[in-house]
Amino acid sequence: MRQEDIAILSRPYDWSSGNPLTSGFVDRIGVKCPEIVALADSISLDLDEQHFGIGWWRSMPLDLQRRILISDYLLTVTRSVHVNIVEARLHILEAEGVWEQMTEQFRAHVRTSRGRELIPRPESPLDELPGKMGPVHVAGAMRALASSIDCLAGTVIGVIGLPTRIVRADWQRLWNSTKLAPNAQTRGRQQRVLEAIAALVTQAGPPGWLEWVLDTRNMLVHRGRRFHIFNVRGRAPGLIVTGNQAERIVAELVLPRDPQRTDADEWRAIGPVDSLLSESGSETLKGVFESTCKMVESIAQTLATVWQQRRDDSTFLLQPAEQWPEIVPTTQPVFVGYAAGSSPIDPRAITGDPEMGRRVMAAAVTDPARSVVWG
Repeated sequence: MRQEDIAILSRPYDWSSGNPLTSGFVDRIGVKCPEIVALADSISLDLDEQHFGIGWWRSMPLDLQRRILISDYLLTVTRSVHVNIVEARLHILEAEGVWEQMTEQFRAHVRTSRGRELIPRPESPLDELPGKMGPVHVAGAMRALASSIDCLAGTVIGVIGLPTRIVRADWQRLWNSTKLAPNAQTRGRQQRVLEAIAALVTQAGPPGWLEWVLDTRNMLVHRGRRFHIFNVRGRAPGLIVTGNQAERIVAELVLPRDPQRTDADEWRAIGPVDSLLSESGSETLKGVFESTCKMVESIAQTLATVWQQRRDDSTFLLQPAEQWPEIVPTTQPVFVGYAAGSSPIDPRAITGDPEMGRRVMAAAVTDPARSVVWG
């Protein structure tokens, strides 16, 4: 990370005013997404440790086992929206630190080379590390942002009761293959929410921003990587390469305009230069991060309103069984690790998120509820 970011994270917590851990870390790294956290909190509070699953879903024609499984996953996927945003922000902070190191490498080289060559020669593998870690953090940031968006799709499906698999949800599937409820009144309510969500996506960033995020993630995760290109330029127009002006040099990552295409395919259409965004990768990542947060927060507000309407009137939107089509006995997993038994687990010593205990109880996986509910 950059020294300025480390300085912010190094400031001590003030424990005298309560528990700063509730939001202290995310505030320090620059993540402000209270609405999605509040929505997850609201879903969590509706877990029923005696009747299991979302308590007020009991009046719906939904069997107990599906109610438990859908309830638990709805909370999980909603929490994961925020988790992924935090991970994206951490990757961006690390990437900015790497790019700062790379700029300094170029400046140091220019100061000593007297303009004979532009690219600094590494003296050891350590000198190559910033160039290797940059792509790692760009890929991490884009993966996390796209995962946040896909998890948001799962939240939408769960909150407005769409009759489609909630575990297999992703953003493209939400819009391309999702069915609405057969009941005309329910279908109309769902359609209005989806129309509002579509408008919020448009308002969150420039045209095509969301598609660019998802296409970039798909390229980085599923396809051949595009070139990782740096633009070494002077702060003023024209490239500065003389030693006494080295401090005016910046080395900036630039990202592809159309990541779903291959390098050669995009070059043949518009040429190598126009195939790149004419802004630093730092600006691009900052922009898509802010757009994702803006979209997530506005959609979370809309979904919170729907959730409250459903809580007040359990017939407002029903939870369909299609969200969890198969209820089958759990089979014994094949994989047992590489040194099975080397870390024996005592259930009394397990630590985790404070919410874990409530989830375990509401999922009916403690004795004797486990044998009664799950057989």
